[in-house]
Amino acid sequence: MANPLDFAKSYEPAYTPETFQKLLNSYKLRGQQKEDFFNRTIKDSFQALLGRQPGAQEQQDVYDYLDLINAKTPSEITSSVTSQLSMRPESVQYLETTGPMTDEETKMAAYYGRPIRDEAGAKTGRYGSIISPIGYQMG
Repeated sequence: MANPLDFAKSYEPAYTPETFQKLLNSYKLRGQQKEDFFNRTIKDSFQALLGRQPGAQEQQDVYDYLDLINAKTPSEITSSVTSQLSMRPESVQYLETTGPMTDEETKMAAYYGRPIRDEAGAKTGRYGSIISPIGYQMG
């Protein structure tokens, strides 16, 4: 019977240190691919967190920031842009007016009906309560 350890001695790992480093480097964005990803991420983050597209100067400022911190991987870029934009007072205000209902609004909705939002999705502070008259037939 063959020794099972003989098989283990002949085992070649799938990743040597060189191939693993090559794999890690493959996730780094370069050149035009990097610029396209920067721009797409910046625009998506502005839309999600601020409800609008960035101006040319704002986009350039965020792009310069990403270049300054040397963000290379998609996760670095996305988390950096999101964290930078989420700290703006404009972002907090946008999320308060368009975000999910608070506990107080949920209680109000349970009593007064579904809350009404405007076309942009912002909360109006009004509720769509329709109270139908109750009539009894005697008979």
